[in-house]
Amino acid sequence: MLNRLTLAILVPQQPVMSSVAAFVDLFRHANTYINQLGLTGLPQFEVGLYSATGGWVGDGGLAVNTAPASSLAGLQPDAVIISAPLILDGKGLHQALAEFAVFTPWLRDVAATGRPLASACAGSLLLAGTGLLEGRRATTAWWLAALFDKHFPGVELTLDRLIVDDGQFVTAGASTASYSLGLALLSRMVDVGFASAMAKLFLIDPNRSSQRVFMEQAPQIQLHPDPEVARIQEWIGANLGAPIGLDTLADRFAMGKRTLIRRFKAALHETPLSYIQKLRIDRAKQLLEGSELALEEIVPMLGYEDISSFRKLFVQHTSLTPKAYRERFRSQHGCCDASP
Repeated sequence: MLNRLTLAILVPQQPVMSSVAAFVDLFRHANTYINQLGLTGLPQFEVGLYSATGGWVGDGGLAVNTAPASSLAGLQPDAVIISAPLILDGKGLHQALAEFAVFTPWLRDVAATGRPLASACAGSLLLAGTGLLEGRRATTAWWLAALFDKHFPGVELTLDRLIVDDGQFVTAGASTASYSLGLALLSRMVDVGFASAMAKLFLIDPNRSSQRVFMEQAPQIQLHPDPEVARIQEWIGANLGAPIGLDTLADRFAMGKRTLIRRFKAALHETPLSYIQKLRIDRAKQLLEGSELALEEIVPMLGYEDISSFRKLFVQHTSLTPKAYRERFRSQHGCCDASP
């Protein structure tokens, strides 16, 4: 009799279809690989798709047929994956959590068995909404960090990792990290060698482990309601090359330094100086990607004088040296160059 492992993929009502497709594709090809090579000692994966109400669920002309959440009663799969919903703000989060709540009692029952529970991208917000991640480490799409921290302060958000494995719970960053999450589950459910073979078939770098190199500060600007902080952010963005300190900001915006720090922490979960530092790193990334300027020319444009100190700061934020970053992300013809 064939050894079979069952996976339940929970599909939100407004799914990011690339996330769903990544998991289905990876495990379907795992079965094909096992069959073609006659690897009789390895399992076959049975993948089930489930949504709150069942039926066709999708977005942008792409859809998958799902079974309703009610059909999960009594089912104990070998692993559960929560795929990513489309969440852009707090309103979208509340709607997604309300729709996903039908899965919560069942997920808690599965969690009690010790079986792996995984989530990708914004799916980690849904998993956190069940309460199961309380006191644990997790990750999500880096640009959802402020939203995650605001609603789930009891979860230790670890943004510098592409995959965070906290025992029973495995969470992943955005988009293509779904494939890395699938590989992590294959490593656990089969073995590392099999996961490595699938990584080669899918052209996935198994050593890609950090989100830091991809993180930017700018996309998080609109994820808070403080108009004064937003106004300060706008001014900082237009004056990155000038000396900017707490005294400068406090004087210009008629705000005490303690108040300034408090409001920044409330809105952005960091200090003004930390925010400025990250924004300057973002600008350095843009210049390294889109210009031929040497680092010695870039550093003064960002309000810094010591090139060596800036290089260390850049590595701290991206896990790459400026030179390595440019080599990885700069293409002669722009993004995603292809050979003729």
